[in-house]
Amino acid sequence: MLALSGGSGRSPVPLDLIGCGDSHTLNEGTGVLPHEFYPGQLQRMLAVAKNANLVVVNAGHSGNTSSDLLMEANLRATPARPFAGVVYVGTNDYGLANRSAVQASPSPTSTAFGIETGKGARFRAGDVIFVGGVSRTILSVAADLVTLTAPLPGAPSAGVGVQLDTTEMIVKIGNKLLSIGYTRLIVGLQHYLNFSTSGDTTSPAQGTGMNLTLRNQQRAAAATLGAEVADFYEFMRKRIIDGKDVQGSAGWHVADLNTHLNAYGERLLAECITAAIPTSWYPALQQ
Repeated sequence: MLALSGGSGRSPVPLDLIGCGDSHTLNEGTGVLPHEFYPGQLQRMLAVAKNANLVVVNAGHSGNTSSDLLMEANLRATPARPFAGVVYVGTNDYGLANRSAVQASPSPTSTAFGIETGKGARFRAGDVIFVGGVSRTILSVAADLVTLTAPLPGAPSAGVGVQLDTTEMIVKIGNKLLSIGYTRLIVGLQHYLNFSTSGDTTSPAQGTGMNLTLRNQQRAAAATLGAEVADFYEFMRKRIIDGKDVQGSAGWHVADLNTHLNAYGERLLAECITAAIPTSWYPALQQ
């Protein structure tokens, strides 16, 4: 049993909340400082507003796909007092560098096919992928030859798309966190892209295209895990509707047409996560 300090009933060892993600969680190449990313802001926010005895670990890394995140060292280390995990990942699963296509040679079969030269390094055994919209688990990757654990309905044609199944990969990440002792999970939904052009819209809600697809996949993962949802899109959309921010201003981005968030945007993520934390969590946070 952990010793208590000063008879206060408060543990001298803070609870551990881990923020898992990509460059929206940590990317020092955009001018945002490490303490300005949402994990650092969330720790300070909860300490001030809720007297939380908590350290928020930043397990983000620029360029992370959901497959990369699953392999992060922080997801294999057991902290002294694991509490909760925030999983916000998926944008890079859609990036051109991380998508592929079935090649004509070697001749594809229902269980094995080649992808472009060098693309095999983006996938790992155990990853769940879409092959032409059909979800399957990878058995092995040898150079650029992908072998599946179960057959597809038929041999895929050359040019059929291959990419990570973000829903199933987030579920794997969440289950990894649970296996090392975290007992509560929050899944983040893709934030509102407030660009001057080509961004999201307030109407219809959730926008269209890739961002909508990604949000739906993230939400589906949260439902499977029984996790809380931090809807970064809806949180930011409401700010525009309420007149707190301006549509097309790029106000929470490091630059117009750049998805990366500035310190203000990261603060909004921290506020959204704070709002998503159930009141039932707070007694434990204050011990």
